[in-house]
Amino acid sequence: MFKAFPALIIDHVSDITEYTGSLRNMMDGKEHYFVHIIWIIGEYAASHYDERCSTEILVKYHESLECVAYELSMVLQSSSAAKQGGANMTRLMSVLMTALAKVASRCQDLIPRVLLCLTKIVKQHAESQVDRASRQVMLSRASELVNILKMPSLAATILSAMSEDFATARKQSLEGDREIALLLQTATSLVQQIGRA
Repeated sequence: MFKAFPALIIDHVSDITEYTGSLRNMMDGKEHYFVHIIWIIGEYAASHYDERCSTEILVKYHESLECVAYELSMVLQSSSAAKQGGANMTRLMSVLMTALAKVASRCQDLIPRVLLCLTKIVKQHAESQVDRASRQVMLSRASELVNILKMPSLAATILSAMSEDFATARKQSLEGDREIALLLQTATSLVQQIGRA
């Protein structure tokens, strides 16, 4: 529905931020719906879908996503929650971190806040109760996004490349994968060189 009518993400910003503002809304079998709403924010909260997507709207979405990221991070640190919903929670955290990075790449004033959020998530989950494989997925994803966001001019290009139409992306997957991999390698090596300097 959002693919056909991306303006809905702008027209219903209050409803969407209110819904996504709390993990309570993903209980009772609504996990997949909640994850998809988070993904939709990352995909369609962009001015190239609707020119009304202003900095103010991006900041609202960022604040909602950031709040949920910290809340989910705390939930994942408790052993019982981590064991009960491990795979779903890990998937949600990965989608959430990606959505945060995409929103930040469209409003560069948010990049420092998202970098801080991702760094805190990495530190909190280095020794969390989540199983080793899930923890590794989250830490790896967070590290990738941190490295991408450290290069703001490349971040918009890389993260918007992740948002391309799926059907088009599948047709050009080999070429696109190579281009994205090259951009990621370049960004990572530049960040490492800057860190050494």
